[in-house]
Amino acid sequence: MPEPFTVGFLFKAATIIKTCVGWARQAYRHVRKETPESLAIAATAKEFPLSWEVKRALRRVLKTDEFENSIERVRNGGEFGVDENIANLLIDQGQFSSGLHSATRDALRVLTSFARHYRKALLHSSDANLVSTRRADQHHRELVAEIRKYGIANASPDELLNNAREAAAKLTNHWLAVVKLGDSEPIALRAIKLDAEGREAGLVRLDDLRSLLQEGGRVILEGPAGRGKTTTLLQLAQSDDAQSLHLYVDLPAWIDSANSILTFLAEIAEFQSLGVTAQQLAQLSESVHFVFLLNGWNEIGEDAFRQASTLLRQLQVSFPLAGMIVATRSINIGPALSDPVHVSLLPLNNRERRECIDRSGVARSDELIAEIESRPLLEALTRTPLFLSYVIAIFGAGGVIPSTRVGVLSEVVKSIETSIEKQAGLEGDPLWGNATLHLTSMSMAMTANGATRVSIEEARVIVSSLITTLRERRQIQELQEPTTVLDALCKYHVLERVDHPIAFRFQHQQFQEFYAAQHLKQVLLALLREDNPASELSFARQYVNQPIWEEPLHMLAEEVGSMSGVEPELEPAGVLLVEVALGVDPILAAHLSRLCGPAVWKQVGNAVGQRLRSIYETDDKNFKLYAAVGMLATGSADFMDIIGPLLSGSTDNTLRGTYRASENFTSVRSERTGKALSRSGPSAHAEFSSRSWQ
Repeated sequence: MPEPFTVGFLFKAATIIKTCVGWARQAYRHVRKETPESLAIAATAKEFPLSWEVKRALRRVLKTDEFENSIERVRNGGEFGVDENIANLLIDQGQFSSGLHSATRDALRVLTSFARHYRKALLHSSDANLVSTRRADQHHRELVAEIRKYGIANASPDELLNNAREAAAKLTNHWLAVVKLGDSEPIALRAIKLDAEGREAGLVRLDDLRSLLQEGGRVILEGPAGRGKTTTLLQLAQSDDAQSLHLYVDLPAWIDSANSILTFLAEIAEFQSLGVTAQQLAQLSESVHFVFLLNGWNEIGEDAFRQASTLLRQLQVSFPLAGMIVATRSINIGPALSDPVHVSLLPLNNRERRECIDRSGVARSDELIAEIESRPLLEALTRTPLFLSYVIAIFGAGGVIPSTRVGVLSEVVKSIETSIEKQAGLEGDPLWGNATLHLTSMSMAMTANGATRVSIEEARVIVSSLITTLRERRQIQELQEPTTVLDALCKYHVLERVDHPIAFRFQHQQFQEFYAAQHLKQVLLALLREDNPASELSFARQYVNQPIWEEPLHMLAEEVGSMSGVEPELEPAGVLLVEVALGVDPILAAHLSRLCGPAVWKQVGNAVGQRLRSIYETDDKNFKLYAAVGMLATGSADFMDIIGPLLSGSTDNTLRGTYRASENFTSVRSERTGKALSRSGPSAHAEFSSRSWQ
């Protein structure tokens, strides 16, 4: 009699069977050919609780004539064309007879989702170019049909033109109200023309752009976030030419609408309020010069770039004599304009900045101008119109403009991250609320390399590494394409892409240093909690002893000085920072002690003072000068017994030498202290190095 199967045997057999089934599934996935239909079915099923039921229903529906006709229409450039009648027909046929999908509303939800995913899958398939071309051709045929059918209308051409111009003016004014400062009119910004190699080829003003567009020219207007691209387009839209029609177009919205451009414009509230139809716009295009001002190429979703390029090329075919200008940041895929003139907006100069402040109508404008021009960081940031508007808004609201660089940059970043227009992009795919982590990773990598930009290849590696870490920590579910993340950071935050060669950088180097400082803050706080001398030495070697980290360290010290009363842990962190720096570079420690504020100085003043006085007591005049510079850097009156006589009794040459040394060591210390001392002789360098590491 055969022995009965044991539990162990059954478990082993089940394991083998499960393994074989897994292998079979993998082999099936490998050999089967993924189609746009199967990809769309799988993506649709993920959106519903009963995913298996959805897959089964769609596979049944896929075989029906109604569904096949809808798919063919999409492949030929048309719409899916599923409505309640078709949904009811499929339900009557038993295609949606189970569970969730028995109601018309539920069936429509499934079919609409499938149509969206199917269109997306097509644009990633081998037929993508053909599908995009067919879709553009379909829009072109609709446009031509509109022009031919409505070439004659009841309204006179003059009446049509007046209505269209009024609608266009209303649309322009609507957008101007969003971008301008209060009731003030924006100033005319300057731009620079770029040649094919990206080199500057001459200054371009607003009137030059108007003339170029009036002649049917094609222009690509580039600039980083906040530089004034939208404002410039809206100023161009304010034309007095009675025989032209300037049409401002929200480019991403047009692409997403899946309509011809005239239908898209006619459906905007400003045109509807005056009864301006797509047919009337088509009639006007035969006799009036059109100028299309297309804004936001860089905001188009990556999946839609191929279709957008095709539609933009087709727009040029449909309106060969029209002027066209596309505003964009510099991104991977540029606008598909034929023989365009490339123009890049310039930062504000002093005159333009004063004019912006005066036009804003802010009270005490002279006081604001004086404060901006007396603070180097504010002076640099407010050369960008967007950042200038933030400062004006804070000042005009009676707020105090932050006294530190970190404070100003924090307010700017907060304004970006809390703007309604960008919140969805920052919190959704592909960033998922991790923009700060990505920007911090970029800033740390750039700063560690002593650079202010990173190549696209290096940027992909940086982003990919963080994505992998987030996935391992279960902060995200899927691995994103690094290029998509980089484009999103450029679209919604303070990163920007530059060409010739392709690279990424922060809109201002201060942003790079700001994010690096925020990372150093977390490292320093962890160091404080750990209380490990070996870790402190590692921090000194990696950051304090490297001149490239000096600005982030200064920013960190400024934050300690301004926020220690709010964040109690910052005060002991500031003490630790100065103590670590004192073992590396007494002048840096002196400067950090001043930035960290009086509370920190009370705890480190004796140690810093003893070190500086011991250096001053040497017979070498170079060491005396070095120590005097450190004493000046502290900003403390504790050294008046030395500094007082030095300032009152020195010759002019000695005094100027002290101040020059102070500037070299405490402002822009591009060379290390050791290198500076080496100019005074090898013996001084060797002696100082020995003392500072004791």
